[in-house]
Amino acid sequence: MFWHAHLAFGLAIVSTVTVDPMLLLLGALLALVSDLDKPFGHRHWFSHSIYAALMFAAVALIASGFQPIYAIVVFIAVASHVALDFLTKSGVPILYPWKKKHYGLRLFSANNKKANGAIVIMSLLVLL
Repeated sequence: MFWHAHLAFGLAIVSTVTVDPMLLLLGALLALVSDLDKPFGHRHWFSHSIYAALMFAAVALIASGFQPIYAIVVFIAVASHVALDFLTKSGVPILYPWKKKHYGLRLFSANNKKANGAIVIMSLLVLL
């Protein structure tokens, strides 16, 4: 998926649990964090797994002084990225490190402009 689809979808999903501007910004930015793996083999390690979302949420919980809203926002944001990539033809290693196999619905390619545009539009409608 294109970065703007991840950003819009992450923001829309996080907006269902908070209206705090800083948490919305955090959620939107963290919806992009999974793609930091591109130099290391995109979608071939933990960054595109549920394990990554749980790890980031645990770090957020500790860093926030055990304020659950931070862990919730971080988990939702990272998991939103994984969920969108789960829809693509290449899928994601959602169970990494236990299984390296890529799973997904394989509905469209990640660079499908119409699919990315539809996700952005649906995300903006949620925000309205």
